[in-house]
Amino acid sequence: MAALSMTDTAYEVLSRYKKPVAFKDLWAKVSKKLELSDEMATKKISSFYTKMSMDARFAQKNGKWTLKSRMTFADTYIDTSSLEIDDDLDEEEENLEDLDDETDYDSIKEDEDY
Repeated sequence: MAALSMTDTAYEVLSRYKKPVAFKDLWAKVSKKLELSDEMATKKISSFYTKMSMDARFAQKNGKWTLKSRMTFADTYIDTSSLEIDDDLDEEEENLEDLDDETDYDSIKEDEDY
């Protein structure tokens, strides 16, 4: 039988806990279950965090991880109606477009060393 991936192992671990688990505690359980040396665990922790963040099965809130299937809509909903939009960004984009319009690309010589 093939070894489980780090995220599959995390899924297995989190499925046994009803409450969210702090990342460091989750990683300790996953790395132990995968029998990673301390050196290998240190090398793989950032990759594990990235993969957890990208895996739709997991959700993180307040630094603790859980299975997304255990969360309600209210747990994940963010009310955006009170957010203010920064119009300065639009002005910056317009300035960049103006700069681009002023550039004469035909007069730029290409470097032949490409």
